[in-house]
Amino acid sequence: MDNCVDILYLQHHEPSEKHRRMSIANRSAQFSSFKALEGFDAAINLNNITCDKKVILEDDLKELLDCELSKIKVGNKIFVKYYSNNKYCEKVEFVSKIDVVHKKIILSSDVIDIDTIINIEIL
Repeated sequence: MDNCVDILYLQHHEPSEKHRRMSIANRSAQFSSFKALEGFDAAINLNNITCDKKVILEDDLKELLDCELSKIKVGNKIFVKYYSNNKYCEKVEFVSKIDVVHKKIILSSDVIDIDTIINIEIL
């Protein structure tokens, strides 16, 4: 135990002119944390994305929705709630076209599959 205490009071070795003493900031940078796995945090956060569960409409609600859809004309301003990319989206826009064959409503800035709609209203 005496040997450990003795080393505390020894004179510190001074480096030569060629190799100067490292500054405290540079020395501490050597021991700072580093990211061994670049992009790992982003990959973990991707798994934390919440997804809305898609609602399957019952027959009576499908009939009400079909009734509302039959009233919509080109140029109507509508509110629509639909399922897209694992979440529910809401839009208020004008109808540009209704494609009955492909079951799509074309709005001024988007195309919505009729099968994904859970609520629609004419404003």
